[in-house]
Amino acid sequence: MTYDVVNRCGIIEPVGTHPSHWRRGLALAQLREGLRRLKSLGASDAYVDTGDGVAANELYNAAGFEEAYRGCIWQVAPAGELVRLASTAAIRGARSRPIALTVLQRLP
Repeated sequence: MTYDVVNRCGIIEPVGTHPSHWRRGLALAQLREGLRRLKSLGASDAYVDTGDGVAANELYNAAGFEEAYRGCIWQVAPAGELVRLASTAAIRGARSRPIALTVLQRLP
């Protein structure tokens, strides 16, 4: 997590746990503690870019985040043209990447 003091905004990197520790609430506990610390520093908002992973988005929803923005990823293809990438299939030979999804939590 990073705190931007000028904008009073917390920026969260994706949170996760090792598969052998899934479904124990560890990622949610880590996320909530990070949000508590951001709030204590004076943050008014916290953001994380999640992609379109269902499990990840369920985690952030459980922590009180709401979708703030949905976009797409663009990449220059081998032939030099700019192509829009889909979340599930490559277009014109470009590598596929998840659609960008930004979620926001307002810190009271």
